[in-house]
Amino acid sequence: MKIEGTVALVTGSMLARLGRTLQYTLLLGVLIGLFDFVMYLVQMAFPRTELGWVPDLIILVVATGVITAAGSRRVAAAG
Repeated sequence: MKIEGTVALVTGSMLARLGRTLQYTLLLGVLIGLFDFVMYLVQMAFPRTELGWVPDLIILVVATGVITAAGSRRVAAAG
């Protein structure tokens, strides 16, 4: 199970309850994947940047939440 997908799903659900909808969902997924890839690439190239599981998970959760929230828009009122 990918932590990023879980966080994006929970964040998207919370945003929907607040009257916001996700825009550019594919782009959000690509940005989250790109962030994850770059983070692991940096850690492989520079092993000293490896902080451990807990800080890595915190960074991924925060980055995914921010990227997902940044891609949300307020739902227009019907009528």
